[in-house]
Amino acid sequence: MISVKDEYIVGEKVELHAELEYVGQQLEITITHAASPIGISLHEKNSNIGFGYVMDQPLITTILKQGSTFQQEYKFSGFSLNDSTKEYKELYNQLADGHFPKGEYVITAKAKFTDVTSDPKHNFEMQVSTSFKVLE
Repeated sequence: MISVKDEYIVGEKVELHAELEYVGQQLEITITHAASPIGISLHEKNSNIGFGYVMDQPLITTILKQGSTFQQEYKFSGFSLNDSTKEYKELYNQLADGHFPKGEYVITAKAKFTDVTSDPKHNFEMQVSTSFKVLE
């Protein structure tokens, strides 16, 4: 999980992405996964509000080439229920509009996929987090 900067200013574009690199022996492997092999969630520490991610497609196949990087840009994903708190809804609306309000954020990338090239097939699950601040 990569944040281009450790600190941003309110209104500045927050640049975040996750990378998955295949470093194995074969020239390439085939993996299966949901909508993406990487899901990205966001948690704002001061308000203790978090937003998970939604995988809207059941099973997709991707080829990972040795030494190549699969990148997943952060795109807000979450949902707001009628019984959500006012603070939750306000943060949700700002993030859904692409604006990060002042706060301390932890962003977590979780990779979950199956290597279907190997015999037997291997399931992989790993995660990494990074944090950044948005200042006024």
